[in-house]
Amino acid sequence: MAIDWLEGKVDDGTFDCIFGFVEGGGFSITNADSHREVLDLIADYPLFGLVTWGVRPLLEFKEGIDTVRAKLAEAQAAMAGG
Repeated sequence: MAIDWLEGKVDDGTFDCIFGFVEGGGFSITNADSHREVLDLIADYPLFGLVTWGVRPLLEFKEGIDTVRAKLAEAQAAMAGG
């Protein structure tokens, strides 16, 4: 039932992809508009209560780089005393 659920999420476009780890478990990539949407999705998984979950947001490469650079410059200026 869990395999069918996962395959269905790939087929309907909910998951961009699913990968497994050699030692067991795996991960998928999905696009969600909110943390709540992710919670609802994983709570629907047939084995929800039997697995450990980790949710990590991703950004496109270089997305947000201006923010990171500005914060680094701000921290550097603060450490220099000015």
